[in-house]
Amino acid sequence: MVPAGADLWPRTSRLLPWSIAAFLAMLFLFPFDSTTVTGAKPDRPLLIGIAALWLLSLALIEGRRRPRLNGTVLHAAFLFFVVMAILSVLLNADTLRLHGELGLGIKKLIVLIFFVSLFAIVASALRPREARNFIPLIVGLGCVAALGAVWEYRTGFNPFYEWGGKFFPGGLDLPSVATEKDATGRIPVLGPTIHPLAAAQLIAMVVPFAIVGAMYAETKQRKIFYFLGTLILLAGVFATQRKTGPLVLAAGILTLIAYKPREMLRMAPAGVVLLLAVPLVAPSALGSVRDQLRPGAATSTLSTRDRTSDYEAIGPEVLNHPAIGRGWQTYDPERYRVLDNEYLSILVGNGWLGVGAFVLVLIAGFAVCTRAIRTDDPARAPPALAAAGAVAMMAVASATFDTIAFAVVPYTLCLFLGLATACAPPRPDGIARAAARLRLTPAPASRSGS
Repeated sequence: MVPAGADLWPRTSRLLPWSIAAFLAMLFLFPFDSTTVTGAKPDRPLLIGIAALWLLSLALIEGRRRPRLNGTVLHAAFLFFVVMAILSVLLNADTLRLHGELGLGIKKLIVLIFFVSLFAIVASALRPREARNFIPLIVGLGCVAALGAVWEYRTGFNPFYEWGGKFFPGGLDLPSVATEKDATGRIPVLGPTIHPLAAAQLIAMVVPFAIVGAMYAETKQRKIFYFLGTLILLAGVFATQRKTGPLVLAAGILTLIAYKPREMLRMAPAGVVLLLAVPLVAPSALGSVRDQLRPGAATSTLSTRDRTSDYEAIGPEVLNHPAIGRGWQTYDPERYRVLDNEYLSILVGNGWLGVGAFVLVLIAGFAVCTRAIRTDDPARAPPALAAAGAVAMMAVASATFDTIAFAVVPYTLCLFLGLATACAPPRPDGIARAAARLRLTPAPASRSGS
């Protein structure tokens, strides 16, 4: 019999949890989307290696160390989403080939399969108590990314690109957005990503993990660690100077309140103190975002006006392909226009069926998280509760920018959903449910004499 706590990451020799931790570190520490190694982004060979290791584990390992293949409603939702994306490209193949966009559609499909594969691997490779052990790692990596963003905001120096350039000289390209001020004069803060919006979303999705870590902390030292982590993460989000940051933060925190109102109420005073302390770490950043969210400014900015003009511009495309779209992610922003709305991007590329499939993934994500949260198991509930906050953030962020266009965002969400799915209690099979019903059915009264 295996003792409690044995063979669990980080105290394990199993390679799959360590490879997942390495992939997570890449997302927060390395600008992989701006790097090309032998003609490919570094996330692709790394994920292919993890997938090969996962398949070998399924084929060769028996017993508790073998990955579990338990399907959930979220697996089904992801499968439906991928199938709709594939159909949108196949059914429009002739038109896409005529416009020279078939190759783009196939490339984007492959990237989508990478995203979903990461979810499936994490969901089957990790155990519930291992998922709980990933929370300090996630918060620590998020704090490093946030500190880098704050440093970049205050000095203009990006440590992630500097560090990456030393390891891959000539293979790392600084995005053009990094050298351009926007219409309001803001200096772009990229962190380990290719765009300030992606940086804001990446760091913001870690905030629920820091709050949940403090909520379930068993010692005073750990609680202090998570509160300080929350402060650093909030400063990192506001240092990006994007109004998307506080919007997604509000969505994540409201989700935590909906699931755990009493616990969040007890933490409210600490939350107020943390918010007041943000200007000490990132001076003026909070005021910059507040100015953008003023009623007049929020609706008069160029980005907001561009978003409202998109509805009329994509009308003909949607009317021509209402159900299945023109082809997954083939509405190239460099050729047509930047939509700054993932729902609109999916509507154009994948039709109303695609939008429905995407919303279904978000709903299924909440459902899987809820199953784990309701157990109140200290091993299962915390990662699922934090992941539910991240799902809400994705739902809101997708209305403010093209979330799937920045690979770091869907990668991170799929990894977090994998953690939540690993924590979801297994549903009893048909035989087990029948046996349970039989145990609950009272025995018939015996009849005397016949």
